[in-house]
Amino acid sequence: MFFLYDSITNGFKLNVINVISIISVYCGILVITSKNPVVSVLFLITLFFNIACYLIMIGLNFIGLSYLLVYVRAVPILFLFILMLI
Repeated sequence: MFFLYDSITNGFKLNVINVISIISVYCGILVITSKNPVVSVLFLITLFFNIACYLIMIGLNFIGLSYLLVYVRAVPILFLFILMLI
């Protein structure tokens, strides 16, 4: 049982994973409901970062790091650049 628990959570406790998932859902709701587009993009950056941390914690390291490189860095900066041009 311990080996199964350790292999699923990659050594982290389930409480940390549950907190990260709750924060991710909350940030996703705030991305949709915020009226200021810059604040919405900042919540989107937080959402992508939380998803990357969640993926790294469950053991999908490559996908989590690719989320950090692609989604956390490139996509929100592109959104902010377009919003500032408008």
